Amino acid sequence: MSSGNPAIWWAADFYYCQADQRGCLLMVADCTGHGVPGALMTMTVNSVLNHVLSTLGAADPALILQAINRLLRTTLRQDQMGEGFEAGLDAGACYWSESTSLLTFAGARLDLYYRDSDGTVAVVHGDRRNLGYRQSDPDWTFTGHSISRLPGRTFYLITDGLLDQSGGSKGYGFGRKQFLMFLQQYGELPLIAQQTALEHTLADWRGEQLQRDDITVIGFRPALEPPASP
Repeated sequence: MSSGNPAIWWAADFYYCQADQRGCLLMVADCTGHGVPGALMTMTVNSVLNHVLSTLGAADPALILQAINRLLRTTLRQDQMGEGFEAGLDAGACYWSESTSLLTFAGARLDLYYRDSDGTVAVVHGDRRNLGYRQSDPDWTFTGHSISRLPGRTFYLITDGLLDQSGGSKGYGFGRKQFLMFLQQYGELPLIAQQTALEHTLADWRGEQLQRDDITVIGFRPALEPPASP
């Protein structure tokens, strides 16, 4: 499931996927700004990300986030007080490979959600630190989480535009609780059907309210290799 709904034509959310014979990296990011400034920020972050991956590889999401934080602060001159452009991003990154049944996650103010085939849902919290801002600690070490890729387990990366979207009778945000309830109810469906259900659920919730922010939701089920023949 891949659902991206920019608040206006140029989005500040993006996702990145790099797969090769060794494994797969999937990252979702929410950059500062909207419209053209937000789009320009995503271009800058993409350039930084490509440089980081060419240097470090894709297998360690926590190390990747730390390197993005440092390089983006330098690129935006955040380390020079008074001259920096106060901008940055939130991000969540996952990596998995055929050599292990584990998925590794690290987050910078974004979390990882997953649902098992029995309807159980859970949240793996990212660090409460963002990337690239002037106040972002360049020496912060992000936490790497290892989660089993069990058969039937579905993972989700989302940006906060979904949780913050106002609606309902009182104009409250959609919120984490409602998203987890959605996963419990619809998470057993094929991913494309989940996307349709989420779009309808969010439209009903929003009603006449305007969309507040870019919304990105990525649902994925990493394939488990069958056991080798004896």
